[in-house]
Amino acid sequence: MRRYRRRSRPSGSIRYLYNVTNIVDCVDASRTTRSSSGSLKKIAFDTSKLPEEPCVFKAPLTARFQLYVNDGAKKLLEQWSLEAGLAGLEIGKPNVI
Repeated sequence: MRRYRRRSRPSGSIRYLYNVTNIVDCVDASRTTRSSSGSLKKIAFDTSKLPEEPCVFKAPLTARFQLYVNDGAKKLLEQWSLEAGLAGLEIGKPNVI
């Protein structure tokens, strides 16, 4: 996992970007529950497929709208944000089974 990139904007304000390109096929579709309209209600993970190293990733089934962070990556991101003096980083629990 690499640090995010710092970008200066013409206005002088600084933005931090993190482009998530890791795709991990770890959603257990047979255990994931859906609403009557077909939208995902609760996502089930196949824990044997979750990355062990610090990782921010997307799953193919939810890549358009959801990012996932394992515990190692959560600790690193919180540390890097603190070191950079950033505020407002929130890493919450996903709606999972």
